[in-house]
Amino acid sequence: MRGKWAAGIEPRNFTWVFKDKLAVAERPGGSTLVHRRVRRDEELRWLKNHKFTRMISILPLPLNQEAYEEHHFASATYPIMNDNDEHDVIRACFVDLRESMNRGDVILLHGDEVSDRLLGLVAGYLLWTG
Repeated sequence: MRGKWAAGIEPRNFTWVFKDKLAVAERPGGSTLVHRRVRRDEELRWLKNHKFTRMISILPLPLNQEAYEEHHFASATYPIMNDNDEHDVIRACFVDLRESMNRGDVILLHGDEVSDRLLGLVAGYLLWTG
């Protein structure tokens, strides 16, 4: 592929939390209701070209797992829902984020959209790490 789209498309609402280490964005390909495979593949190409190595999802189901494997991304899913009993899931996500960054992974943390839930998780991680 050549031209404007050769490097892929930046994921929607992409924002660095820690430059070149951790970013947040909408689910590659769009949220569940408007998800498009072609867009997902373009966004995954962009992420690969920008040295991302790991995808961490907070969706209730492990959506996009096959696509992540096809594009050679490591991945994990930590379902963060409206349940009051998610402490173990959140802690496991925080440990994964810390260990992955310590290994040198460049991580995209995503939900269906960039929401209060996703940004609250990031805020919690920042507090957890001190």
